[in-house]
Amino acid sequence: MFARKSGNTSKEVVIFAIGLNDSAYVLSQKENWTNKEDFVAGIKELVVAAKKYASEILFVGIYPVDGKITSPMPWDLDKTYSNETIRQYDQMLKVAVEESGAIHIPLFDKFAALDYKKLLHDGVHPNSAGHELIFEAVRDYLLAKKII
Repeated sequence: MFARKSGNTSKEVVIFAIGLNDSAYVLSQKENWTNKEDFVAGIKELVVAAKKYASEILFVGIYPVDGKITSPMPWDLDKTYSNETIRQYDQMLKVAVEESGAIHIPLFDKFAALDYKKLLHDGVHPNSAGHELIFEAVRDYLLAKKII
C-alpha cells in the first residue's frame, strides 16, 4: 500500500473494492476460495494498514453476478459464483469493516434493484454502466460527508 496525498482536501481517503473473488466456490476443493474466517481477518488487517495513511477508509460492497454465466465460470470451470454466497461475503465485509471503524458502501441491493445483468460485461465484471453506478455510490458518500 502506498499513500498519495492531494492538497485539495483536508481528509485522505483509501477506497477498497474487494471480495467477489474470495466468494468463489472451488468445486474440486468443495470450499470457498477464501474461507470466511480468513476473509474477515484479511479485511481487518487492511483497515489497520490503511489507517496509517488515511482518515477515511471505504470498502465498496460486492454486487451480484449473472448465475447463468458463473456456474461454472467459463474461463475457470473449477470455480462458481452464487449470489447467495456473494451476499453472505458482502454481509461479512460490512460487519468487519464497520467493527474496524471503516465505511461499507453497499452495492448488492443497488445492482439487484436494477436489471443488474445489463450492468455486467461478462456476467461478473461491471461494464461502463456498472462502473458508473459504483462511482455514483462512492461519490454520493464522499459528497454527503463533505469529503469532496
